Amino acid sequence: MTAADFIEVLTKLGVIVNNAVNTSSGKLTIDAVLQNADLKKVLTDLTGSFSDTDFSNTIAAIDQKQTALLGGGTLADLPTAKLIQFSELGNVKVILAGKQVAAAMNPKFLKWVTDDALPILLKAAPIILPLLL
Repeated sequence: MTAADFIEVLTKLGVIVNNAVNTSSGKLTIDAVLQNADLKKVLTDLTGSFSDTDFSNTIAAIDQKQTALLGGGTLADLPTAKLIQFSELGNVKVILAGKQVAAAMNPKFLKWVTDDALPILLKAAPIILPLLL
């Protein structure tokens, strides 16, 4: 899976779980999401597309894009637009590096995706996806 695909899948996964929990008027927990057959199928399909190396490959792709943005210069040399891109790439790299886990569908992983990764991915994805393509 490409780095851009992986970011899109993580974002989609987080949105689905977050919406399921939030639209249930607080009655549905992440554990309960895993008990819902329809949601479980969707989530299993998404997480089943992960490989063991998707986290590390995406981090490596982000590193390459940050190096390319610098173009041999320093952060101080970057124009504002490129500095924002560099920063958003770094934000996503930090959350991925903090959670290099087997992407098995479990409550802890889904909680990490929705609570930690999703807020950053929703903000950063529109900026970094074109860079990763």
